[in-house]
Amino acid sequence: MISIVVIIVVVVALLISKVQDKKKNTQIAEYEKSFSSFAITKKLESEFKQIALYYDEVGKTVRFVDRNVNPFHVKDYVCECLGEAKVFTNAAFFVDKKKNNIRFIQIANNNIVDKVEEDFPVDKIIFISKWDGDTIVAVSKEKEELLICDICSLRNISTNTTSCEIVINRIKFKDIVSVELLEDSSTVFSKSTTRTIGGAVLGNIVAGGTGAMIGGLSGSSKQVNKIKTIIVKILIRDIEKSSISVYAYNGNVNGISLNTTSNDYKQFRNFADMVKDTISVIIDMEDKKENSLVNHSETPSNSFVAELAKLAKLRQEGMLTEDEYTVMKQQLIGNYQ
Repeated sequence: MISIVVIIVVVVALLISKVQDKKKNTQIAEYEKSFSSFAITKKLESEFKQIALYYDEVGKTVRFVDRNVNPFHVKDYVCECLGEAKVFTNAAFFVDKKKNNIRFIQIANNNIVDKVEEDFPVDKIIFISKWDGDTIVAVSKEKEELLICDICSLRNISTNTTSCEIVINRIKFKDIVSVELLEDSSTVFSKSTTRTIGGAVLGNIVAGGTGAMIGGLSGSSKQVNKIKTIIVKILIRDIEKSSISVYAYNGNVNGISLNTTSNDYKQFRNFADMVKDTISVIIDMEDKKENSLVNHSETPSNSFVAELAKLAKLRQEGMLTEDEYTVMKQQLIGNYQ
């Protein structure tokens, strides 16, 4: 008897959903017919069609539409040449390839808010949609900068309001010191620059290439089946903000842990891997550039003294433990014998 009731409830829910979808599609079709001076060249929609992004190539206009309300909320933006674009559940971004800017758009308590980052020619973009918002990571080879945008969206059920914020950080390649991938409190990957310690000292000490450490470096060695956070932590040369954490997944927000065999875990971990791999490549590029300059400007003896001094400074600043300093110093001495 109970199973029959369950089946009836499911069938009714599906029928209601189909009716609502049909009504929404009709509403969307009627809205698009009302476009008079707007020629739709490209259209992007969120999974459940709450948000849409239209592009008029002739009119050089991007139209952002919030379909969660009736009538729809609409906002137009000038866009000379549409590049990469993506629509999320309550947000979107698009790149203007001609103006070299990225615009981030969000719905905040039924209002459309946005931020634009100018003078940033994009070569690569990585993004993920999460429970608490969306994260976009962009790379500009021309500017030699990394851009990280968090579009935060947290719903307060008791007040029926949404806390929204668009946070943008730009980091120069040369200011990146290290990248670390953490699952909960365990480091599963870590890579640091060798620019501040000279040569390829770290690369000869640890696995995975210059400055890279792979595998369970901290925490328990016991097999973990569930995790609550996946974070890419970037250490940068900035006194006011010495690190930036990119959350691929934050279960502290919704209280949900991910099974490491689940598709959700694989999706979030894949995003984290792409971010840390991109930053690892940037670190290698900067190391190669810096080491090339050092090799052309210093004699071996001067280079050794400079590298030893840098090691000592890192130890003094607390970036190296005494044991790490001793191992790296001995390796450095070996390289010059």
